[in-house]
Amino acid sequence: MATRDLERIRSVHATGALTVQRVEQAEQRAADATSRLESLRAMVSAGGREPASVVRAQAALDAARARVALTRVRAPADGVVLARGVEPGDAVSPGQGLLELALDGPAELVVFPGEENLAGLSVGAPATASADAFPKQTFEASVSLVAPSVDPTQGTVEVRLAVPAPPDYLLPDMTVSVNIETGRRPSALVLPEEVVQGLGTADPWVGVVRDGHLERQPVEIGLRATGIVEVLSGIENGEFVARGFEGVELGSRVRTAGHTQE
Repeated sequence: MATRDLERIRSVHATGALTVQRVEQAEQRAADATSRLESLRAMVSAGGREPASVVRAQAALDAARARVALTRVRAPADGVVLARGVEPGDAVSPGQGLLELALDGPAELVVFPGEENLAGLSVGAPATASADAFPKQTFEASVSLVAPSVDPTQGTVEVRLAVPAPPDYLLPDMTVSVNIETGRRPSALVLPEEVVQGLGTADPWVGVVRDGHLERQPVEIGLRATGIVEVLSGIENGEFVARGFEGVELGSRVRTAGHTQE
């Protein structure tokens, strides 16, 4: 074992990652521990020593091997090196990042939606994603983890999504857009989100035209998707909802052809 460990250390030294002095020190410690162990074993066989001495020598040898192991850098799993933060021969300190790896394994997306969306998130929820570099191409995903805590500085929650069939163009650290399905109502009444005033507040409302006048109508908001919102109550299907009426006072007479008035 000691001989194999030393061969590995020498191979690391050959790459320039260890100094000659460090290699020689490790070799000497391992050799001394091995020599003591063999000597004690011989003495025990001859009846001249207690077995405890052998145990201590074995412990010394194990400690030497552990120090040798600290000179090796091993990845936790197979993968691809994305970035290298040090060069052979550099001095490093405990906890310092040496390499950035993309580990082999199932593809996963990590997003950070606002905490106001937490109530609608659940493990297993289906999602559709697209890479910003390929916005017209989408792929399926599903929520695999919703973090149990909220980031208090950002007001966001970490959500991880599994991608069962990742597209070939999907690369590590790509920017993606994700739509997570939090509910489904086929006959929902929806509006473009830009026509809803106070969206995200406790009192959202829309401008509706009734009897030729612009009126403020509070609404209750349900599900939200990209660019659209569901209206649960406040207006009926077929009512005329105004858009782009900035500068027009509520109660003003208006025409539904899109011309403000009068």
